[in-house]
Order: sequence, then C-alpha cells, then structure tokens
Amino acid sequence: MSQILAIDPGPVKSYAIVWRESELFEPIVCETPDELCRLVANFASDTDGAGYLAIENIRGFGLRLGNETLDACINVGRAVECWRWAGGQTAPMLIPRKTIATHLCNTSRGGDKEIRAALVERFGTPGTKKLPGPTSGISGDLWAALAVAVYVADEMPWAKKHGGGGTA
Repeated sequence: MSQILAIDPGPVKSYAIVWRESELFEPIVCETPDELCRLVANFASDTDGAGYLAIENIRGFGLRLGNETLDACINVGRAVECWRWAGGQTAPMLIPRKTIATHLCNTSRGGDKEIRAALVERFGTPGTKKLPGPTSGISGDLWAALAVAVYVADEMPWAKKHGGGGTA
C-alpha cells in the first residue's frame, strides 16, 4: 500500500498528514524543525523509502516575503534533505498552493476557508468530543496538510490504482 506524508510547512511549527489509504489519515503537529526532520526520516524508514513526500510549496507571485515565510522555505529544504538522507526513493513533490486550491475549489483564489469547506464536504465535519466526525483532530493548518494529501492521492497515477482517485 502506498503512503503519503503531506506537509504544510511553517517557520517553526509544521503540520503533517500521513495518508495511508483512501480516506484514512493521521494528523501530526511538529513543534520544531527538528521534529519535522525526525518525522520525515521515520516515515522514509517505515515505508522502506517507497512512500511519497508531498510538501505545500511556497511561491512569491511577485509579493514581498517576510522572515516567517523565508523561514518556512528553509524548513521545506530541510524536509527534502531529511527525506533524501533517510533513504526516500521517490522524488519529493513540491506542490504550489494555487494548484491545490484549483483542484479542490475549482479556482486558484481558494483560500483557507474555501479549502476547508471543500474538505468538509468530501470527508465530513470534525464533530464534537462526544461524537467525533471523520475529520476529528483536524484544525488550523492541518487542513492545509490534508489538502496536500488529497491533491496527491487524487492526481498521482499510483493513487488511482491503490484506492485514491476521484475529485473533491
């Protein structure tokens, strides 16, 4: 079974989803860049290097970038290097946010709110503590990581053979 480690990078904290099969995922918050590297390395090891690493790629689009954005870019590079160092055999996928938004929202202008709505429509609401829903445990930037995983599962050729596929 193919697995995806999908990451929404941040300047310090990063958010990840481990996608194990169609609609089965595990949310993870990495509090530090070192935790992110350990997660990536462990995932490469656990999947014998045959898993897929997918990261939301940062694009400037002609805008000025602040220090936090540049620090997140460093963490993208660190994750890619940790993947290669740990024996990841597949090429890391760096996916621009606009590509993900277009896939889920049918417009490149889809923001966090629209992406979350598309994912809730597809999987269901998080629910409550007493009655957890299918997306229980997903909040904040974890929605962006889930969006990366969904994009890869839907668009990659292997996914269509192994339980992924379909559209949002």
